[in-house]
Amino acid sequence: MKLQELMKLRNQNNVKISLQQYTVDFQYNKILKDIRKKGETNIVLEVPTSRIKDVLAEAQKAGMLTEYHNYLITSLDFHTLDLSPFQHSRSNISAFRIVSPDSQYYGREARSWTFGRKENSLKKRNAFDKTALLVDAVNLYARALHAVSTVQAISARSVSCDNTAVWPYGSDLIDAIKKSKHFVHLYINRYCYCNINYVRMKGLTGMFRSTIKDKRTHFTVDLLELKTKGIVKVGEWDPKRSLVFSRNYSRDYSEAKDNLQNITLRVTSIESKPYTMIKKRRLLISDRNYGKKHENGTWVGMIGAVINREVDLAIADLTITLEREEVVDFTMPFMNLGISILLRNPLKVAQKLFSF
Repeated sequence: MKLQELMKLRNQNNVKISLQQYTVDFQYNKILKDIRKKGETNIVLEVPTSRIKDVLAEAQKAGMLTEYHNYLITSLDFHTLDLSPFQHSRSNISAFRIVSPDSQYYGREARSWTFGRKENSLKKRNAFDKTALLVDAVNLYARALHAVSTVQAISARSVSCDNTAVWPYGSDLIDAIKKSKHFVHLYINRYCYCNINYVRMKGLTGMFRSTIKDKRTHFTVDLLELKTKGIVKVGEWDPKRSLVFSRNYSRDYSEAKDNLQNITLRVTSIESKPYTMIKKRRLLISDRNYGKKHENGTWVGMIGAVINREVDLAIADLTITLEREEVVDFTMPFMNLGISILLRNPLKVAQKLFSF
């Protein structure tokens, strides 16, 4: 299961996770409507790359591509798709990419390597993640093979998987490779994998560095977001530094302002003089309740109105509590209130001789 680490969060942080299995005849509209009824807004999408646009199209029809919805798409081929129909959806649609088309090495490979025909060049088609990993695996294996051939002569011979005959130099090659303490483990699919002697090499999927327990541990993936201008890189992730954002505040602020144009925000409040007083017609909460949680987990009052998307904002002299912070986001408090007890110190009186 690819998302097994994500499922472990249920036990570690008491996170509620709902799992829906994908099938070939999967009805996206039905499951999306069920998700909408449950009020779920954070969705991890693990479907074939060819199905991503179909899911997003159904989500758009169901009204689930709003500013309240967040999608994390696990496909590393996300950047190869034409997602222009969803660029103005205002949803947070994120994904990762192991191949960086902006790198100098990628450009050099794009000019030199083709898929059999000139019009199908790597630069035109972009690099699918499995293809890029396969290219790096072949290049890495070729370098290791070349290193062994400098020690002994190696001749090519046809080998078949249907008989027991083996390549006579195969065992020598593997033995020579395994003499090193460092290995690179490249997993292409369940039918093909290989352990390669450590070679410092920069490929389509980044730099190959030191490894631990036969696995490639040093690599970098780009964090992508779908913006109004297309797919944009907003950060990087690697095992050592974890997630590092490279956002541009001015650009993000300008884009946020543009997204708020021609949008009506619904604001709720409570008449509480002198903080909130009626001068014009406003949408006041009907039950005059700031926010209370029932035993069944539902909320009423202003907190409930925000959770149920009846309003976009709640402005009032509202106390920030841990229970409320778990379901809604608060801005920084602009006023701190508390109970103060003022006492007057007793005056010192001169003691008289016979006072007692």
